Amino acid sequence: MKGFLVLIFSTILCIAFGQESFSFSVPQPQDEKNAITVDPIYYGTYTTSDFDTYYEFNSEGIWAISTIYSSILRETIRESSKYSVRNGYLFGVVENDSIPCFLEEERYHFGVKHKEQIIGLNSKHILKKINATTYIINFFENDSYTPSQFVFKGKTLEVKHFDYELNTTLFSAIKIQNANKEPTMNYIVLTPSSKEWSKIEKAGIFGKGNLFLRK
Repeated sequence: MKGFLVLIFSTILCIAFGQESFSFSVPQPQDEKNAITVDPIYYGTYTTSDFDTYYEFNSEGIWAISTIYSSILRETIRESSKYSVRNGYLFGVVENDSIPCFLEEERYHFGVKHKEQIIGLNSKHILKKINATTYIINFFENDSYTPSQFVFKGKTLEVKHFDYELNTTLFSAIKIQNANKEPTMNYIVLTPSSKEWSKIEKAGIFGKGNLFLRK
């Protein structure tokens, strides 16, 4: 029995240590020039009822707008001169404005919009134009990049984020790979040549698309 438990524990360790996380040392595809924003024909705000995050495109760049949910005690509102609730709206959280709220178990729950510029002034993320309808945003994190694909079609936007199967071999042909092994993950930073990038199966590195509709 003891040997059986050791075998199970060893198997779990092998699985944990075998996990790999991939990213890129430079924005992809590296042969394409960096873009400041998308073509004017696509300017606007794209939303969906399925997600709390939506996107805004204009001449200054690209924004991701999300909702941050929070709550505040009913007692705190009663005892504070900063906050007040009137007709289902909470005052005092957002300067010079009110936000919808609802009461549940002595707490008022609400959501605050957070707008972050992901492409534009002072952003470390990089935009690449692939063709007339397709763009890739290379998101910068931990000194490397992960690509997301943005495809416009009429009034719709399809967003596919970087994703791949566990134990994938999609990147095995890339010669330059810098690995950093940690207890539960092997972080691998890829530096593909232009030819190596072109040979990567794109359907295998971009997950299921999320559809957004222009307002």
